[in-house]
Amino acid sequence: MQSAAEGSTPIKGMKTIPGVGDEAVGDGAPLVTTMGTASFSQDFVTLYVRKGDALLVFMAGSNNHAASEMNLTSLTLLARRALLRLQ
Repeated sequence: MQSAAEGSTPIKGMKTIPGVGDEAVGDGAPLVTTMGTASFSQDFVTLYVRKGDALLVFMAGSNNHAASEMNLTSLTLLARRALLRLQ
C-alpha cells in the first residue's frame, strides 16, 4: 500500500486518508442484502492504516441504519485514537 501522494495508485476503489499513520486508505458504503422478500440494510466501512512496519485493518459494520450510521469519518477518528497507543 502506497499513498497517492508518493505518486503511486492507492488500492482500487479506496480513498487516501491524509494524517492517519504513515499512510491510510479506506472506503465505506451502505449494503443491501436481500433474502427472499426481505431486505436488510447495513453500513460497512474498512480502513487500512500503515504505521511503521505494522498494518492495521479497521472494519466496522452496523445493521441498524436508523440508530447508527457508520462512516469513514467515524472510523478514521477511532483509528487515530488507536494509533496513539502504538507509540
